[in-house]
This record gives sequence, C-alpha cells and structure tokens, in this order.
Amino acid sequence: MARPPRKLLGVAACPCCGLDAPVKEQGNGYAILVCGMCDGHVQAKSPQSDAKLRAKIKQPQDEKVPEVAPPAHAAPAPAPPRKQPNPAAPREGGSFLDALGGLLAGAS
Repeated sequence: MARPPRKLLGVAACPCCGLDAPVKEQGNGYAILVCGMCDGHVQAKSPQSDAKLRAKIKQPQDEKVPEVAPPAHAAPAPAPPRKQPNPAAPREGGSFLDALGGLLAGAS
C-alpha cells in the first residue's frame, strides 16, 4: 500500500551542511527534515521537538513567494523558419546499387 505524499511545510537550514532542505509533515503529524545534499535527517518525535523544528522553518508553505516578472524587453524568440523539402532530381544512371550490381555481374 503506497503512502500518501508528505505535506511540505517549508524549508529550513540543514544542521549538517547548512543548505536549505525541505521540511515535511510525517504521517504522525510531526515535522521531518531530510537533506537531499548530505542525506542528513532531523525527525521530530515529540511535541517539543516538533515545535523546535517548525520554528526553524524559513519560508512557510502558506506564504506566497513573490513571483519575479520577466523583464519587459524580453520577448519570446520567434520560431525558426521551417525548411522546405527540396527533393533533388534523380541522377542519370541509376543508383549506387545498380552500378554495384553491374560491376558484380561483369566480374563473373
């Protein structure tokens, strides 16, 4: 039976490497931090440790992160022009295989 995905609470600094790592909510309701860089784990197992870990969350998931608008002068690049097929006229004398067949027939 697959477990439901954990609810993301926000990000906090990893105590091992110092990089931002996601803080999620476990099935028991307590917070857990798992660093993807150093594989460090901080797991709350009591209401007190849960409160301390949640206090370290920098960006709560509830708050909207201000979106950065693209610069006004940046216009989407035009699509490259499509190349039109230009079939060449068939060459006189047939294909390479015809010439090879003629050489092989003459060799016997």
